Amino acid sequence: MRKLIIAFIVLLMSLFIIVFSQVEMKVMYAPSIEKVKKVMGLGDDEFLIVGDTKSFTETSDDWFILKANSKHDILKFSILSGAFSDKLVDFNNVNSYFVGIGDTWSFRRESLDDILVGVFDKDLNLVKYYVVSGTRDDRASKIISVRNGTYFLGSTRSVGFGAESNLIYKFGPDFYPTNFWVVGSSVDQTPFDLIEISPSKYLLVSSYQKLSGNKDCLLAVVDDNFNVSRAFAFGGGFDEEITDIIQTKDNFYFIFNTRSFKPQDKSNILISSFKKSNLNYVRSFAFGTLEDDFYLSSYQYDDNIFVFFSTMIDKKPALAVAILDYNLALKATYVINDLFGIDSKVSGFFPLKENLFAVNIFNLNTLDDISIFSSKNIFDYLLQDYKKISKNVQNLRVEKYYLKVAKYPNIESYPVELKSESISPDNFVITDQIKLNYTDINYQDIWK
Repeated sequence: MRKLIIAFIVLLMSLFIIVFSQVEMKVMYAPSIEKVKKVMGLGDDEFLIVGDTKSFTETSDDWFILKANSKHDILKFSILSGAFSDKLVDFNNVNSYFVGIGDTWSFRRESLDDILVGVFDKDLNLVKYYVVSGTRDDRASKIISVRNGTYFLGSTRSVGFGAESNLIYKFGPDFYPTNFWVVGSSVDQTPFDLIEISPSKYLLVSSYQKLSGNKDCLLAVVDDNFNVSRAFAFGGGFDEEITDIIQTKDNFYFIFNTRSFKPQDKSNILISSFKKSNLNYVRSFAFGTLEDDFYLSSYQYDDNIFVFFSTMIDKKPALAVAILDYNLALKATYVINDLFGIDSKVSGFFPLKENLFAVNIFNLNTLDDISIFSSKNIFDYLLQDYKKISKNVQNLRVEKYYLKVAKYPNIESYPVELKSESISPDNFVITDQIKLNYTDINYQDIWK
């Protein structure tokens, strides 16, 4: 077992509180909870916001699809609803269509997950849907398009190797499954991403649950038939929950919520970089406050990585952003304060452009809402001002705060034995015999 140990260093860095002026914003004040899962650009001016909602039917969860533009106008707002819970997991553009995948209880109508697939045309009309149902839990993770086709990534307990395994199938031209594979071991694992690293070679990234119950990250090199040529996992002493992957020309950057700091009951942010060419480890950097810090999103701009995360400052929810270079050196950290009202917590933050953002906001009065806001170029603004922030900068309220920042003390890497198997579609029921309603919603009274 190879240990990748970096000396533990605690740094005190200044964290500055900023209020942006001249922000234009609209918020959807729906009666219950909206969870944004993904935001997709549709050219220069339009974009999709998709996720789950509890606001518009009597069932527990429905899909919502919202099309809007940079002027904050809603162009379409629709709900896909079954008899019970239907949770959207991923949504992607595939061959001039949109494909959504999610988990549903509406087929068997019991507390076992099945996979729901919905296909929409370019105008977001629902053109087909079906369910993939095994004997136990089957869950969706991601839709991936690579050189030789489009794949569904998910997990299954219906078939495999005695634990939750990676479930992969290829979409045919009619968007129905053609080939199925399972990749796994006797330890639970769920896929996060499939990345093409060379012709006919892919990196399968999964969450890997150790026998201790803590989670690490699993990297497996696979071919077109998902045969595994190399696999290893890495992590710290406690949970590493993978949340995102950033790519540059030379490196992968894996971003986690981690509980391997002290105190272990708090969450911090960890970023680990690996060489693309050989998957050799480069370095890790982790940072956080003494409160819970949860990763939201990242944005690459002007050779910098902007990492947005939610935290607590003076016992109040706050949206924070850390600026790092590609060597994972921290340049500055800021908190964008009171942007969405006092005590409003940002549960999702999605940069569309340098001056346009979609946001999930939570507060006790309106629960989770959807917001679109625009401002001046935030990234330029922060890069220009972080060196002179102690001066009186126009349009800023500046307060100094101290952030606990540390290089990661102990990362371990270890090989993993994985099995791969092509399986028959007969292991699953694949059918469109599920009752769904797809309706347009009148949003005029709640979009303000």
